[in-house]
Amino acid sequence: MYLVKCHRNSRDFEWLKVPAAIPSTEAWAVLDPVRLVLFVGDHGVADEALAATPWAEKTAGSGFSRKPGRGEAQGCAEQKTAGSGFSRKPGRGEAQGCAELTSVRMGEAARGAGPIGRAARTLGAEFEVVNLGTAGDVGPVAGVTNCYLGPGAANLAHSPSMTEYQIARALAAGRHAAERARLGGARLFIGQALGLGNTLAATALASALLDRDPESLLGPGDPVLRGIGAVRRGLGLHGGNLGSAYEALRRLGGFDLAALTGACLACAHMGLPVRVDGYLSAVAALAAARLCPGSRDWMRFSRTAAGMGHRLVIEALGLRPFSPDLGTGQCRLGSLSISMR
Repeated sequence: MYLVKCHRNSRDFEWLKVPAAIPSTEAWAVLDPVRLVLFVGDHGVADEALAATPWAEKTAGSGFSRKPGRGEAQGCAEQKTAGSGFSRKPGRGEAQGCAELTSVRMGEAARGAGPIGRAARTLGAEFEVVNLGTAGDVGPVAGVTNCYLGPGAANLAHSPSMTEYQIARALAAGRHAAERARLGGARLFIGQALGLGNTLAATALASALLDRDPESLLGPGDPVLRGIGAVRRGLGLHGGNLGSAYEALRRLGGFDLAALTGACLACAHMGLPVRVDGYLSAVAALAAARLCPGSRDWMRFSRTAAGMGHRLVIEALGLRPFSPDLGTGQCRLGSLSISMR
């Protein structure tokens, strides 16, 4: 376990003013070694979507046939048991509540298990997990870089997701992860996010950055629609303060998205190519490009956008796709699809 000290000083934001490195085609010629970093952080807005989820859907596939009684796991503990091997409700001392879901998945990732661990092995990538704060914090986890900022970001429907201190530290956590990648010899950086509610937060942030109705970013039947009311309330609450990408990120983004943004910016400063993979990474990349327009020259998107919001963000970024002639490792990279939504 590594500890990233989170002290604030007068230069917390000075590095954001650094211009991107001059674009270089040579930097894209060889894309190995790869550094894959998973930024972990829950979002308070997840509570809104979970409250709107019917009990029958929460228990689907979990083996539950009734609502838990007093003394049993409450809320959405059943979501955690889906596919986990539990055939009954977890008893006292076992995993309980959605609050612990992210921590469990973070631990799996740190051990090289789960989707992100398998992705890292497929890529042959150096892999790092950075914990910024989950609702069910379990303390230090072996193999995880710890930069705890609180038990998840605040509910954007009620207040800004992050304080000034928190966004400074989240951005810096992404920057430091990118710097560790560069110092370790990486030639390509891939960032991913893990956390309850992060797709809701990303949709709110994309809506603000693109000046589009949040529902227009989602397809019919998208589960995120359950929390669209919270997204609308958040946009209404913060609407007068979303004129800058920084404030949009602070008020709507959350720890993991801010760290991804910081990583994209730092990679652009250092001339380290970034693979933008998935909706969450694309929204963070858009925030980075709004903060530092030159940063987009150091990004490429790696797979076809799966949803309307993803497609619109990629179009707004104007990114080029990866192609087979970009580097020796590209055929292997281009064939992989990572989804941490």
